[in-house]
This record gives sequence, structure tokens and C-alpha cells, in this order.
Amino acid sequence: MGITVKRPVLLKVIVTEDYRSCRIGEMRTALAKLDLVGKQLAARVESVEADPESVLLERLRAEQRRNEATRIALRRELEKISGLEIGSEYDLATLEGSVELNIGDDFLNLGACEVVVKDSRIIEIRDGETARVAP
Repeated sequence: MGITVKRPVLLKVIVTEDYRSCRIGEMRTALAKLDLVGKQLAARVESVEADPESVLLERLRAEQRRNEATRIALRRELEKISGLEIGSEYDLATLEGSVELNIGDDFLNLGACEVVVKDSRIIEIRDGETARVAP
């Protein structure tokens, strides 16, 4: 009798020129949208500043801070992606997976799962000591 538990699964991508250019394009588009939202927020703050005790003013300023923090994080990520070498592995995300545990299993293999993707295709699954590679 075994039990099923959840564990993290690291999703890695093999960097290709297509991946890098597509990702950079997505990030630049997102930055442009954040810049537009930032300008709109600044205009709204300016129009509400006549009443410095306004609850709306505080909400708008909080939104401006979140917008700026997101822009900074996205710029850092853009720099990181731009500097990746073709063929290198990049940690894209952490997913949640399930694994069945049975008496006698090696507990050290529980958290050691990775899925490697190249050009939208899974090319390798690394699960503890064993790795399965796509033919």
C-alpha cells in the first residue's frame, strides 16, 4: 500500500534563438503596457492630489508602487533572458506534480524531478537518479 503526495517539478527550457527572441518580444510588450498604465496612473494621481486625504489617492499611489515594482522585476528578467547562451538550460517555472510513495522507496528522490523542454517539446524527464530522454 502506498500514498500519493505532491512535490515540486522544475520546468527547464533549453534556450534556442526562437525561444529567446519570442520571450524578449513578450517582455518588451509587457513593459510597454506597464509604461502606459504608469502614465495613466500618474495622470489620475495628479487629478486627485487636490484632496491629499483622499482614500482614492492612497490606492492610486499603492497601484503606482506595484506597477513600478513589476516594471523593475520585468526589466531584470529581460536582461537575464537577453544574456542567456543558446543551448543553455533556463529555469522557467515550478509546477506541482504527484508521486506515489511505497515502503522501501528512496525518499531522497522525492524532490528531484525536472522536465526539460526544447522548442515546446519535452525532451527529458529527470526524476531522481533516473533520467528518461525523448528518442
